[in-house]
Formats: sequence, structure tokens, C-alpha cells
Amino acid sequence: MSTLIGSIIVFMLVITLHELGHFTVAKLCNIKVNEFSIGMGPKLVSATKGETSYSLRLLPVGGYVAMEGEEENSNDPRAFNNVSVFKRMAVVIAGVVMNFILAVVAFLIVFSILGVRTNVVEDVIDNSPAKMAGMITGDRVVRIENVEIIDWDNLVSNISSKTDKVSIVVNRDGKEISFNVKPELKDGRYVIGITPKVQKNF
Repeated sequence: MSTLIGSIIVFMLVITLHELGHFTVAKLCNIKVNEFSIGMGPKLVSATKGETSYSLRLLPVGGYVAMEGEEENSNDPRAFNNVSVFKRMAVVIAGVVMNFILAVVAFLIVFSILGVRTNVVEDVIDNSPAKMAGMITGDRVVRIENVEIIDWDNLVSNISSKTDKVSIVVNRDGKEISFNVKPELKDGRYVIGITPKVQKNF
């Protein structure tokens, strides 16, 4: 249930920002907006400010910006059908632009909180293949079987399918050290028993 509620909240946030993009640009272009609505169906609450009615509706399945002259031609000089093509295009693409901005902001927030897993060893599990081979915290894995390693995902993909010993080269205090490590099967994939250092970007 909590997942469903969370999904609805996220969906409505996306819809709200999308419609807000249309609404904001329409106002900037001096297009008459009759209604700005979040949700569909019967009205729960509504208020009018100036020429625009603002409403919250029962069903959280969408939203809309009702502009004069959008559905039917209007003689009002500020109607959607009477403004320039440039202004109409700006209003139409504004929603997509807002969604793009939301995606970028969400991406930055997620990575600022979770960080990025790097190819630097944060911890070596006791009695693991890496521990027995001599790897330690702070080692930066630079190559596996002559394949350059640039991040944690790259590291995992080059180990998870290996059943025999692999050559792992690490950078330790500016010097490269080579280890032969035999991965062990755990939870359906091969691992060597290390965890990554997480780099916070912000």
C-alpha cells in the first residue's frame, strides 16, 4: 500500500511540474488561461485569482491547463489560437522541459545522497579470497586480466563470471601490485570479498 501511495505521489509531482511548465510559459506569453487543474474528475477544492481558476480534483490521474482558444477558436486576441506560432510552440514544449529539469534535479539529489561506488577498496572481508591474497583497504583496482577498471560496476562485471584465478592489479601508495585471486561463488555469482568506497559528489 505504501508503495502504491508513493507511486501516486511521484506521478502527481511529475504531472504538476509538467502542467506548471505549460502554465508558466502561457502566462509569460500573455495567453489567457481559464483553468489550472491538478487531478481529473470532480473538484475537491477550487479558487479563482484574476482570470484563472485553480482546482484540485478527485482522481490523481493527470492534470491540465485550459487556455482560451485551445480547444475551439476564440476571437480573444490573447487566445491560444491567435498568438504567434513561436509562442504556441513554447507553451507546448514547456511541459517536456520541466520534466527534463525534474529528472536532472532528481539525478543530482540521488547521487548527492547515495554517492558513486568507486574502484577503491573500502573493506576486505575476513577469510575472503581478497584477504588471503593480500589486498587491503585503500587499494585502487586498476586492472583485472589486463582489462582497465574505472569504477565498481566495471570491477564487478569482470569478476562475477570468473571461476578460475584472476590477475588483479591494484595501485597502493603510488605503486602497482599484482595479485592472483580465485573468486568464490556467493549468492549465484563469483566474488572476491571486497566492498567499494563510496564517493560523495556534492
